[in-house]
Order: sequence, then C-alpha cells, then structure tokens
Amino acid sequence: MEVIEEELARVGAQLHREQLSSGLSMDSPSVYRFSGPGIEKAASVFGLGTSARLFAMWTWPSDDRPHSSLVLTVESSAWDQSRWNGRLRTTRHLFEAAGSSVDEGGAAWARIMSRISAPTAAVWAGIGLGYWPQDMRSPPYECYYPIREEEGESRADRNPRGYHWGNLLSKGHVAALGGVGAVEERCRELGLTAEPVDAGTHAPALLVRGAKTVSTLTDERLGAVRDLLDPILIRRDYIWYAGWPVQVFKQPGTAHREIPVTSDADRWIFDDDEPPSTDDDDG
Repeated sequence: MEVIEEELARVGAQLHREQLSSGLSMDSPSVYRFSGPGIEKAASVFGLGTSARLFAMWTWPSDDRPHSSLVLTVESSAWDQSRWNGRLRTTRHLFEAAGSSVDEGGAAWARIMSRISAPTAAVWAGIGLGYWPQDMRSPPYECYYPIREEEGESRADRNPRGYHWGNLLSKGHVAALGGVGAVEERCRELGLTAEPVDAGTHAPALLVRGAKTVSTLTDERLGAVRDLLDPILIRRDYIWYAGWPVQVFKQPGTAHREIPVTSDADRWIFDDDEPPSTDDDDG
C-alpha cells in the first residue's frame, strides 16, 4: 500500500486513507484503522487457511470536481488459498484533480506493477483504461469468453488472463513464447515495448506495453498485443456477452468495437443482441 501511495504522490495525488477492512469471504468484514499496525492486522486474515478478502479505499475530496476514489481489493482464491487476486481501480477524475493526466496515471500503474511484482510473487498482471466494475471478478477477456474463474486463476502462470495496454509476463509466459530474446524480437516486430521486471522467483519477467501511453492504445495497438500473446491465451469459442463494454476482440474475422474513454459508464451495454423485451415476459 505504501508503494501505491508513493507512486500516486509522484503524479500529484495526495490521497486520504478512507477505509480498510478484511474478513473471511462468507463473514462480515472487520474494519481497521488505516495505519501500519492496522494494515498488518487486516492482512493477517490471509494466514487463516481459508478464502479471505481485503478492501482498502483512498479518497480525494474536491469541491469543484467529481469525488475521486482509489480502491484496492485483494482476495484469496476460493479454490486454492495459496493463490490470490488483486485489483486496483480508480477513475480519470483522480488524475484530473491532481492536475495530471490518465497517461501519467497509467505510467504510475506500470511503476507500481514493476515494484510489487517480486514481493507479491505476481505471475501475471494487466493495466488498461476501460471498464472493470467492482462486481466483475474475472478479467474482461475471461468474462467475454466462457472461461471459468477457477481455470483462469490456476493457469495464470502459463496463460495470460487477457491482453491489455500493460502486461506483466512472468517466466512461464516468457518460456512458452521462446525466451526473453524471442519475446523482445517479436515485440520489436509488432511495435510493442518490453522492459525487464524484477519478479523474484518468477523471473525472468517482462512488462510489455501496447503503446507509449495508455490513452493512445488504438485497436491496432491492442491487436498487436493480442498477436503477441495469442499462442498462449486460453481458447474458448465465443458464445454471447452482455455487460459492460470491454476491450476484447471477438473471433478472427469479426469487428472489434472500440470503446471511447468518454463512453457513458452508467449505461448497460449489450454487445451483440438487444436485451429481451419486457413484452416477452410471462408475468
């Protein structure tokens, strides 16, 4: 958490520690004082050998801009408590309030990923500018295709859980793609950047980016990332997706719908078919 605060401070976001809680997945969470000792107590729930969840929220109150918040959620796997998932979310308003840009925010996210990879034993991570609602537990790629959460988690050290602007590839991914040299060469061919990351026991690892900045990630650039990772992605036939807009390609030969950053996040999006008409309801 200190790394998150340090990197956000570098882009001018002086965050207020708002809420810290943790607990077993089936129980009501306990609230802790958002401080060093409180963080240790909240994190101790992960040593109980069962599914657990930690929630932390920072805020930046503002009188002349929309209320900004930063949310960190860490959950141990329901199927294997030795695995965990972490999600860090915010809105563009946070960076606007800090006098920064989403691109500076994306760069901060990349630095956070690089700094915490080794101490957290991370095997995969993705950074993107788009929609990932709090109730969406799996990455967009696994929501778009019928990939079970358990499968995505258990295979994350060998198969990336999708493709994004920023992608942490650990030793299993790098080896499957031919090694560091082969990945770097392929990235040059595709116009991607690849830089070494200290991933501790999961080295060698690379941070691959689809574009120089997160806001300049076009369909073409996202497609290049997909082409790099395509040989090691989990494959499932597309069936149907109805939900928030996600930057995921359909089957080969189908059009990818670009998601503008100005899209209305409050509007439910049906990707293929319209929602069933109320006239069709029995009651």
